[in-house]
Amino acid sequence: MKVSAAYDHSEIYRHEINLLDRELQHLGQDLQWLENKISAMRLMNRLVPGALRRSVAYKKNHLALLVHSRNQYREMLADVTAGLPDSDSTAQKSAVSREPENDPGVLQQDTDPALVLSARDSRTAHALLAQMQAYNMADWFDIVPARRHAAALVTTLPIQFSSGSAVVAKEYQGFFKKISAFVKDRPMHIIVDGFADPDPISTRKYPSNFELGAARAANVIHALTDCGVDPALFKAATTGKYRFPDDRPLSKKKSMERYVRITLLPGSS
Repeated sequence: MKVSAAYDHSEIYRHEINLLDRELQHLGQDLQWLENKISAMRLMNRLVPGALRRSVAYKKNHLALLVHSRNQYREMLADVTAGLPDSDSTAQKSAVSREPENDPGVLQQDTDPALVLSARDSRTAHALLAQMQAYNMADWFDIVPARRHAAALVTTLPIQFSSGSAVVAKEYQGFFKKISAFVKDRPMHIIVDGFADPDPISTRKYPSNFELGAARAANVIHALTDCGVDPALFKAATTGKYRFPDDRPLSKKKSMERYVRITLLPGSS
């Protein structure tokens, strides 16, 4: 590589490393805030919502992805600057060899292995994170591993409902428009799960919580299609008042259990 080209590439890589450093710092601060909140809830003997615990795990995963990307840029920087007159190979090798677990931007806590993306999928997941930020959706979604997909986007801020109701509040209209813009021209499947609180229901409209959860999921799908999302992308699901193992225990606040969860699976055919 010519010296001038090597300098150009080195500047690009340094710029990317600086961006990732800042992103790591901000994400680390967000994660620290969440973990402090969870610690405070536990000290007050309050039940920690499953969504809050999952959000911590997802953010840890994001940190690992960012560190992986930054280390790749560091390796490329070391390669292109190795032959430059002012290169300091010893310092560069030292910077490149830093392991993620020794990085001050990553908090030293256990992470569920099931929530960690493979290195093979990290580039795809990092691209999804950048796309979410471009569409102002990073506060609504987190990236998680998914079977048969490089990654999935799952809502961490739930779409909530009033007791015994499947009416979607108007406040979510702006969020639905963001999803519509995001999935446009992207091959994608959308799974919409409807949930209900533990209180039983038995009406002509909703004989049980299964029907209530299904109605909530269906109404969110209708709201998204009204915003222009292709109906063929959807799959609706409901577990009523029941939860899968990773969702238990239930929150003591019933309003937190009346919600819909949206999962976006990019890259589906």
